[in-house]
Amino acid sequence: MSLGNYTGEGILDWVLAIAGNALIGVLAIFAVLFIARSEWGKVVGLVAGAIIAGLFVWFPDSGVSLIQAFIRSFTGN
Repeated sequence: MSLGNYTGEGILDWVLAIAGNALIGVLAIFAVLFIARSEWGKVVGLVAGAIIAGLFVWFPDSGVSLIQAFIRSFTGN
C-alpha cells in the first residue's frame, strides 16, 4: 500500500461505527431513565433526535443531501 494513495476512508468508517454505537448506547440509557420517570415528552424528543443522529451515522451521504435540500428550500438556490 502506497501512502500517496491513502484516503483514510477505512479509519473514517471505523470511527463512525464506534461513535454511532456509543451514541445509540447513550440514547438507550437516557430513554430508559426518562421512561422510568414517566417523562414522556423527553422520550419523544429523544427518539426524534436519535432518528436524526442515526441518519447521519448510518447514511451520511443521505443526511448531507437532506440538509442541503432543506437549506435550498429556504435560500432558493
